[in-house]
Amino acid sequence: MVSYLEIIDSAVKIGLGALIAAFSSYLLAKHNHSRDLEKDHIRRKRELLESVAEQVEGFTHLSLRYWAFIGDWIRSKRDSRSMSENRSKDLERTRDALFDSFKEVTSGEAKLLLLGLKKPQQALRAYGEVITELRKALFIGGPLASEEELQLWRSRLLSARELFFQELSDAYQTLRP
Repeated sequence: MVSYLEIIDSAVKIGLGALIAAFSSYLLAKHNHSRDLEKDHIRRKRELLESVAEQVEGFTHLSLRYWAFIGDWIRSKRDSRSMSENRSKDLERTRDALFDSFKEVTSGEAKLLLLGLKKPQQALRAYGEVITELRKALFIGGPLASEEELQLWRSRLLSARELFFQELSDAYQTLRP
């Protein structure tokens, strides 16, 4: 015959086992939820960094396009010939688009600051300043730069871009899923 003591003993063992299983499940669920939140946070940071990279590449494309068109304008003036109507309009459209694209750089800087990434933000600011200097030095009606000066500007532009992307890459590499 089963005694009350054995029934109570079995009930305590079953209850304690259930309590331990429930507590373990709770801790595991809490840990998994925290891990999922961390993964989502890192994924969002990665997406923001990738969007900044895309914005800067659009800016770079316009910068190089402007550099090429203004170089053509300088060469045509130096050779005492005029640019075609289409080429002149392309230069003006590119100049205006480049001016407008500085908002993308500012947006990229804001995203980097939001993420607490000061070094990439400063590198992006320096890159934007190189393009600003380029626009001030090479413009329609401005002094005619030599081929060496044109190439120097292109090198400065690409060097500033490379420094920015190195900083961005370093920040990107520190993200862990």
